[in-house]
Amino acid sequence: IAYNHEIPVRTLGKCFLHIQNAFDRAYLDLKYKNGVFKYARMSTDDYIENELFVDVPDNGGYIANLFSRT
Repeated sequence: IAYNHEIPVRTLGKCFLHIQNAFDRAYLDLKYKNGVFKYARMSTDDYIENELFVDVPDNGGYIANLFSRT
């Protein structure tokens, strides 16, 4: 992905989107203990409960610490 230690913003944005989608799916799986149906959607309250935040990145790299308040 990275050439000369550079990552296109489009690629980095898609990576963050896929990470958020994985967390959303895991959140719904835990919420509905019987499993999640194929096109499960999150409600507004679910978004509040499942927010991911990016901490200040470390110097010299693309390390971004993700955290949740729940």
